[in-house]
Parts: sequence; structure tokens; C-alpha cells
Amino acid sequence: MAARAEPVLSLNLRLLLVGLASSGIYLFLLSNWWLWDHFPPDDKGPLAVKGNVIEYGLAVTGLFALYALACWLASRISGKGWSALLVFGFPIGIAGILLLAFPTTSGDIFYYMMSGRIFWEHGDSPFVSLMANYPEDSYLYYVDPFQRLDASPYGPLWTLASGLPALLPQGNPELVLIGYKALSTAAFLATAAVIWLILGELRPQQRLLGVTLFAWNPLLLLMVASNGHNDAVMMFFAVLALYFAIKNRWQLAIPLLIASALVKYVTLLLLPFFLYYAWRQTAAGNRRTFWLGIVAGLGVAVAVFAPLWEGFDTFDSQTNNQRSWFITSFAELAFYTLDRFSSMNIALQAARALAALGFFVLYLLLLLRLRARKDDLVTVSCLALFLYVLFGSTLFYPWYMVWVLSFAACLTTGVWAWSAYLLSFTAVFLELITVVGTQFQFMDGSPAIRSGLAVLVGLAPPATLWAYLAWRHRAWDWRPQHRRLEMAAEVSR
Repeated sequence: MAARAEPVLSLNLRLLLVGLASSGIYLFLLSNWWLWDHFPPDDKGPLAVKGNVIEYGLAVTGLFALYALACWLASRISGKGWSALLVFGFPIGIAGILLLAFPTTSGDIFYYMMSGRIFWEHGDSPFVSLMANYPEDSYLYYVDPFQRLDASPYGPLWTLASGLPALLPQGNPELVLIGYKALSTAAFLATAAVIWLILGELRPQQRLLGVTLFAWNPLLLLMVASNGHNDAVMMFFAVLALYFAIKNRWQLAIPLLIASALVKYVTLLLLPFFLYYAWRQTAAGNRRTFWLGIVAGLGVAVAVFAPLWEGFDTFDSQTNNQRSWFITSFAELAFYTLDRFSSMNIALQAARALAALGFFVLYLLLLLRLRARKDDLVTVSCLALFLYVLFGSTLFYPWYMVWVLSFAACLTTGVWAWSAYLLSFTAVFLELITVVGTQFQFMDGSPAIRSGLAVLVGLAPPATLWAYLAWRHRAWDWRPQHRRLEMAAEVSR
């Protein structure tokens, strides 16, 4: 006799209890992170206290346990109504809580605020004008000194979007800070809504699960609603582009992807996939929407760059800003290893070349294996961003997971999403390793030991899982096309 299905009401009640428990932990964190208790910011912050570091680690571990339970419950609910209200409602409420938190694990939002003022208050371009040129601006005080000599590495659309919080009273920097956080948080929540739409096209029975996997993820909530990272704005446009790509509306998909890259340039990595997929989807002689998309994308780029264009100097920050750094990555570990046997310059160049070459090979394989199935575009886009943050980039920050999970949630529990979910958990502890290693002089403050420990704890587990899955499912096995499609169908299940 078949087992009786569990009532949806019972599952919703459990999901409600999980959401309330999660909200309680976030409120507990807010008690130590209350914005007005730490503003104006100093060099210490809440995590400068050892007890707070321990509490943060335990709280985040508990949040991920509840997150896993929420995802399990969501996977068993197929209804809408109250279920959808719970799945969307709790992230909205929790994000509202975190808007009032001090941005504890990153100070990038203060950089956003000053960069926006360079354009909206001083009338200059943040791509060529350095923050240090405005010593009379009171907002300069909030920016870390090492960032004051860096031109903005972000795209022009982010500078224009910063005009929204720039409308707030500039004499109240706390309010402006909340405005920047609200902008990124609104994009994050809108992305969850687009994921719902995408899953309605791909796998309607898993829409609740997909939204829960994304919007309830503790790392994403902390990085976006608490820290205010603009990666959420970039990914909103990218995921919306994916939605229209699935519907073969290339006149919208291509310009939206261009808009995403004009927030942060990293999503240009996805453009070859979208163009190749679009070319295969549209029949020869009937590619009107494809060419309209190309023209519209170029038009968006020209229109957005126009107010900020400073010639090719506009892109100087892409070579002399943080892109040249090595931070918490396999490339950084390679650098410290090679530095023992060669000069620093050779070690830097070799580590950077190894990272670029390894990623390029994997990226090319993804491009060659892209087929005309809707899931294929989602899968290769997710894998491209995952492989870039894990292997290709010379620096890794936890908020980069916004890039990956925005697409991984569209795969729900597909094979290639698991490595991303694992990385979102292990990445939380990278900040703790940095804090313990620098502020508390653990491991004698050695950057090489810190790098090795960060890779071992944060990056190695998801990399190992991905390598195992790639081997287990023969991801790079060159077989006849019909056999490869069979294998792809097996992987997607």
C-alpha cells in the first residue's frame, strides 16, 4: 500500500517554524551588529571581539542547518498560496532586519557611497578621478585608506544606479548607507521572483525549492542585505536575461545581459554562451530577433557609457585595481608555493597564467558542449561562473557566490548545483579565517599559512566534489552525439 502524502498544511507549519527560528538567529546577530552602535565605523568593527567571532561562526552554522531543513521542506511542497507566501515572505522580512545591521565582513559599501558622490555630487567620473582627490568630502573618512587611490572597477550602469540612494539626504550617511543596501536587496529579491518564472518554464513542480535555495541562503542574505554588495544588481539583469533567452526573446535577452555586464564586467563571460545558443535556436534566414538583440545590446552599451566616457582611460581600473591581487584562491596558494623557488614577479606571472589557462580550457569545453536544450544554457552558465570563481579568478570573496547561486537555483538539485551550495557554506568561514589570522595574530599572521588554510577549508571541499561529479558523470567524455545527449539527460535528473 502506497504511503499517504503528507498534508501541505503540516509542511507549511514546519516551514513557518524554521523561518521563525532563522529570524531569531538573525535578530541575535543584529544585537551585536546594530548599525548605530558602530557608526561612524572604526578600524575594529563587531568581529574585533573574539566572543563575537565565535558567536558569528555558531550562528551561521545554525542558519545553514535551518536553511537545509527549509530546502528539504520546500522540496516536498508542490502547492502555491500559503507556501509561496512563506517562501518569499521570510527572505523579505529577514532582509528588512539585516538592512539595519552594520556591514560587518566587508566595507565595500562605503566605497560605493564615495564613488557615487564623485559622479553625482562632484560631477566627475569615478573611473579616472581618485577618491583621494576629494579630501574635503566627509564621506572619504568611511573608505579604507588602501582603496582611496583606486579608480572604480565597476561598470557605468552601477554608477548611474547609485543615483537612487544619492537622492537621500547626504547629511545622514547612515540613511544613505541603508539606501545602497536597499538597492542591492531589492535586486536580490527581484532575482528570486525571476527564478520563480524560470522554473515555471523548466520544472514547475520545483519553483518553491528553487526560490528557497536562493533566497533563504544565509551567505547571500548576509552578503547582500547586511553588506550591500552590488553583485545582486548585476545578477538580477543576468537572470532576467536567462529568462528571456529560455523564451527565445533575444531582442530582450542580449541587451539585458549587456546591462548586467555594465554593472560588473564579469558576466561578459556568459555572452559567448548566449550568442552561440541563440544562433543555434534561431533558424537560418529567420534570425531577426537575434540581430535585433545585438543592435539593442550595442545601443544599451553606448547609452550607458556616454555620460561617463573618458576614452580608453575609462578602463584603466581593470588593470591597476584589485584584479591584479591574489586573495583566498588556488592562484594565491600557487603564488606562495612558486615564490619559494623563484622571484616574486615570476611567481606572480606564473600563478596568474596557470589560473587563466586552466579556466580557459574548462570554459572552451563548456562552450563546445553547449546544445540547444534550455537546461544546457542554464547549466553551462552556472558552471562557467562556478569554475571562474573557484579556479580562474586570482581572488575570491564570499559574495561572489551571488553570481553562482543565481543560476544554480534554476537547476534546483541538479548534479552540477551541489558544488555551488557546498561552496556557499564553506565560503562563510573564509572571513573568519582572515579575521582570526590578522586581528588575533593566529598562525603568527602568516599570509602563506592563512592562504593554505583558507583553500583547505573554503575551496578544496567544493572543488573536490565538483571533480568527483565531473568524473562520475563523465562530463568531458567525447562520445557520439546521441550518447552525449543521453548522458546529459541522466545528469539533469
